[in-house]
Amino acid sequence: MPRRGEYLFRRKGSQNWWLRLQYPEAVAAEVGRKKLERSLGTPDRIEAEVLAGPEIVEHKKLLLLYRAFKAARCDPATFNGIIREKFEIEPGETVSHPDGSKTLATQTQLIDIDAGGRITGTRANGKVFGVRLPRSPETEDLQRAVLGVRKARYKDIDSEVVETWIGHAVPAKTHMQAARNMLRLFKEVTGGKTFANADRSDGRKLVQRLREEGNASATIKTKLSGLVAAVNLEMREKNPRITFNPFSGVAQKDDDDAMERLALDEDDMALMRENMHLLDAFSPEERLLWTWCSASAMRPSEVYKVREEFNERVGGESIRYIWITKAKNKASNRKLPIPSAVLPLLPDRIKWAVVSAESL
Repeated sequence: MPRRGEYLFRRKGSQNWWLRLQYPEAVAAEVGRKKLERSLGTPDRIEAEVLAGPEIVEHKKLLLLYRAFKAARCDPATFNGIIREKFEIEPGETVSHPDGSKTLATQTQLIDIDAGGRITGTRANGKVFGVRLPRSPETEDLQRAVLGVRKARYKDIDSEVVETWIGHAVPAKTHMQAARNMLRLFKEVTGGKTFANADRSDGRKLVQRLREEGNASATIKTKLSGLVAAVNLEMREKNPRITFNPFSGVAQKDDDDAMERLALDEDDMALMRENMHLLDAFSPEERLLWTWCSASAMRPSEVYKVREEFNERVGGESIRYIWITKAKNKASNRKLPIPSAVLPLLPDRIKWAVVSAESL
């Protein structure tokens, strides 16, 4: 089922995107329903956003006006009078889609036709409810205040908070981009909420979305760390614009999803040395990886990163070596001679990657 604040969702068992609109209780009777849910007829997210865009804009206008009327304590009957009713697609119109298909509209039906001219389905030409604000002394000021917001200069405080943290902490490029991506995803899953009016349940929605996308708990915690730090930095200002951190504590690292690695002790290594014929079952790249790691104590990830070698003459002898940089920590950056057991498995000179992760 769709989550609150999300306009687009997928039903269980359906590949197509659906549109969901919820109406305020004060106008549910006028509209004739509390919510609208309908298929957009496409599995493509971007195409679904294009198809749903006009309805979402009208719905947001309706919500903005309802909030303004409620704040002004206007008569509900006055608010109901601004509702505008129209067809999903005006009868007689033909809508063309990016894949070459079309939708024809009648007074009662929408007829879907594929690119080859075949009818693929029909559905009701439902009513869409939006905003019709009549010109009157009562509503002119409200119209300027609410519908005229597009003319006002909007200050995106949340983006400013994130960018301030980036400028202050100067994080790695990946963490910098993760913070910006998480801000965009936060806006999507909460229906456009701001940091200032969000609570921890909104932070949990973001965590849930990341889980649904297949992220492990440690990855989620890392991805959210930028937003946590950015809001904390803003809260330490003299006049903070945010007083509560909706992301603090919502992402917890679970031991269950950690990758379990086989630890090889001295007995294991001795057993392998006694049975070197077992390496014949390895592919050339697997054999090279095992030999290099066992002879040098390098991590597999460090072997994957080998791109070139260097040469140095010591006591009249030529020594081939590599540099390990951008390792797990600064202490791991080091210069290593290529082990003699590895040399027969290498080309005359390393000019590019000698192993690939895809081979394992």
